Amino acid sequence: MPSKTEDPVAGAAAPVVAPSDRSIGEAINISTRSLHTKLNKLIIGRLRLALPPQADDCSPYVHGMIHIASIYDAFESLWESLLYSDHMNATCVFAMPMARMRTILSGLHIDKLQRSTALKEDIRVMTRWPQAKVTEIIHDTTARVPVLEDFIAHIQRAVVAKPHVLVAYAWVLYMALFAGGRYIRGSFERIDPASGFWYATDAVQALSDDDDDDSDDSDDEQAHEADTESRHSMPGGFPTSQKISALTKALLADEASKASSKAPLGFFRFATPADGEDLKQEFKARVAAAALDSGEREDIVAEAQEIFTRMIAVVGAIDEALGTGDGGEDGAAAAAV
Repeated sequence: MPSKTEDPVAGAAAPVVAPSDRSIGEAINISTRSLHTKLNKLIIGRLRLALPPQADDCSPYVHGMIHIASIYDAFESLWESLLYSDHMNATCVFAMPMARMRTILSGLHIDKLQRSTALKEDIRVMTRWPQAKVTEIIHDTTARVPVLEDFIAHIQRAVVAKPHVLVAYAWVLYMALFAGGRYIRGSFERIDPASGFWYATDAVQALSDDDDDDSDDSDDEQAHEADTESRHSMPGGFPTSQKISALTKALLADEASKASSKAPLGFFRFATPADGEDLKQEFKARVAAAALDSGEREDIVAEAQEIFTRMIAVVGAIDEALGTGDGGEDGAAAAAV
């Protein structure tokens, strides 16, 4: 973990300070400003590589979101476990007394802000995998990517030791959806939801092939061939062992146009009258009112810096997986939180 007095990216002094006359959200934003700017530029620079004409379909986007899904799932599942498990009465596996902090975190928890389920559903629609397969691929990808696996392990350790750092994860990862996330969503919404773009043929093939490579080589070959044939012939099935034909892609697109008029971007959409802006304001107000002491505030700000540093590393891992390298830093900058 980077020190509390050194910016892990620029090497400049970046003291963790959360003065009591400033909201914790403001303290996070000020402390992470340089990291936030760097991450935004990395993401926006690579966004153009995931859009037509550079991308034939949504495979690059799917690859990226599979990496991101495990991060949201990790902190959201820990938060729910802390709040709702019958076994969280006192300290349980957490390293500090829980009654007061559980009350604070319960007051900050908003069901409609949670994104894991929506993101997994987006991936399911774009790949045509069953939900169990989506979960499996997310898990396997995490295990194969060292910086991602380490990030998830870090989230678990950090939250167990100091549950209040969940505030940092919620602030950074939810508020981002109302800043750069709006720009990303708008960019993809310009693509016809009924077009063949929304079927991640390359991602399906590559990730399914990776999954097959990890399987037991002693599996019965005939059973494997039968399963493959079944997946190819099942109604609504998605072929994974060969390139999908343009005709098949067109048929799938036509099927999608009948089923939905929206692109699979539920991760960026919120089922509220104000499309989530009301949730954003409510969450910010709750965070501002949270009765956190000075030590907890410092922990939260420090963890927010850690989140941005690790997210930058995850972007590098996605680059490696896709062979994209430096996507450039041109394009519109995402708005600040």
